[in-house]
Amino acid sequence: VLVIILRIFSSAEPWPVSRQRAELESGLTREPGRHVILVRLSPASYAYPHFAWVSNASHIDDSKVIWAWDLDPDRNLELCQYYRGRDIWLLEVGSAGADRAGLRPYRPGPG
Repeated sequence: VLVIILRIFSSAEPWPVSRQRAELESGLTREPGRHVILVRLSPASYAYPHFAWVSNASHIDDSKVIWAWDLDPDRNLELCQYYRGRDIWLLEVGSAGADRAGLRPYRPGPG
């Protein structure tokens, strides 16, 4: 039974949100410069139990694209200062996941 279940999961299509995340990262990877994406989940956003929008390579500072949670303005400012020289983006994830339309330049400050 376990073998059958593993075969189903290994041959299944990627979950929509993992595909969305990969497409966003791929798009930014092709653009010049280096990037940080702050991820903001809306209250209506759904989540797959085994998927996280925010994950990074082991050598995070060397990555072309870095993912981070949108926190409070003070901690976001610290992150922006640490990664100055990178383009900082805000990705708002809604009930249908996210796409390039939900990605916009991050402006430090309220709201």
